[in-house]
Amino acid sequence: MRYQAKVLLVFCLLVSMVVGVCPSSFGLPTVSVKTFGALGDDNIDDTEAIQKAIDYTASISGILYFPNGHYIVSKLSIKCSLLGSDKSVIVKSLNAFDQEYEFCRVDRQSYISISKITFNGSGGISNSKVTGSIPLFISYSRNIHVSECKFENSPMSGIRVESSQNINIHRSVASNSIGNFGDGFYIEDCVQVNVSDCRANEYTRIGFVVERNSYDIQFENCTASNGRNASSLRGGGEYNAGFWFEGSGDITVKNCKAINNTHFGFVATSGIDKKLKPGTVNFTYKNCSSTNSAIGFRVSSSGNPVKITLNECKSEKVNQGFIALARDESDIFEFLRCTVGLITSNSTGLNDMGFMWESSINEKGTAGSLPVFKFIKSRVNYVLPIAISKLYSRDINNSDIGTYGGGAANIFIEDFSNSLGKTGVIIKAIRGQPSFYIKNTKANLNYLVKKENVKIL
Repeated sequence: MRYQAKVLLVFCLLVSMVVGVCPSSFGLPTVSVKTFGALGDDNIDDTEAIQKAIDYTASISGILYFPNGHYIVSKLSIKCSLLGSDKSVIVKSLNAFDQEYEFCRVDRQSYISISKITFNGSGGISNSKVTGSIPLFISYSRNIHVSECKFENSPMSGIRVESSQNINIHRSVASNSIGNFGDGFYIEDCVQVNVSDCRANEYTRIGFVVERNSYDIQFENCTASNGRNASSLRGGGEYNAGFWFEGSGDITVKNCKAINNTHFGFVATSGIDKKLKPGTVNFTYKNCSSTNSAIGFRVSSSGNPVKITLNECKSEKVNQGFIALARDESDIFEFLRCTVGLITSNSTGLNDMGFMWESSINEKGTAGSLPVFKFIKSRVNYVLPIAISKLYSRDINNSDIGTYGGGAANIFIEDFSNSLGKTGVIIKAIRGQPSFYIKNTKANLNYLVKKENVKIL
């Protein structure tokens, strides 16, 4: 019966979010934290009172309600559904011991909904050390729904989800995540995660992260903006990006935006455990855009072969629009109706490209196969001023479609154009062994190492 009650609870909460009906009207037990003595006055530590309220509400499969207030907490073990109001805030106590992973935690739970609560991890920097805790940490759990929440001031990720399944995060915001691992939304070793209508803002590493054997992940209508690098630019190894997927696969990204990030807009690579997910893994981008980063999209394989499709995606105000790196002979990269607003450097840039391909394969595989790159109905628009001398140099890689390291690959170009007009699409391959198949495209082929590998279809 308790399992059925939890299922009904989550269903009713989701309905209430849509139609605006109070959950108690469904006959579910609703308990206020103030019934157990929590004050929410931004002064007294409410940890003991709230934990008692959580334990009791979990025992009756009910909903724990937080009236407007600032609830100071050192550590909570969340075992029931939580519902807040417009100004319901749970704040990490500054007097509590700083344990990044122990503040508000959902661990080994199922069928819990959390909505309309702000989680504040009290993250800061003291004596060059990052302090505070992750605002909300979900681990080893199933069927968890988070909606209309805020995750603020984290020393790491705003919301962190590990080793969990069937997680839904909707209409939530992560802001001001700091430190070398300052991420907005972090997902690790998870299956079936849906993130929609969410925003990450002001983070020092990545807005949305998926890594370490996660698969069947969807992002829709999400925005990552204003990344502020805190590691690589200071000698560390961490980069700043809007969306970063690593060691994972089968990820779909729709209508998402990366804005004002130091290094990358979007990054994706495979590398999932082949015993867990053998064969080709997929990444699909639809109507996504990266604006004002050095590199718009960087996609590659590592371990697993990949099929990566970018459809109607845009890179604006970038030095490199789309980069694809093949490390498996079976890799397929498709760029369909993609556009680049390319800023070319007048002084130092030697690899400013609209679309860059790379292949670590130097000859055909055992089945005679090679990685495939498709550039279909795509375009490069040059932002003035243009470094014309570099575009027409045989010794520099700047181009519409080009490569730095080369390698062997089959490259298909169809209905491709640029904003230069009569000069044609500039295709460069100073090194490598690519075979080009070109259709309905006016191409400038003066910069290829082997013109005999070109077929005009």
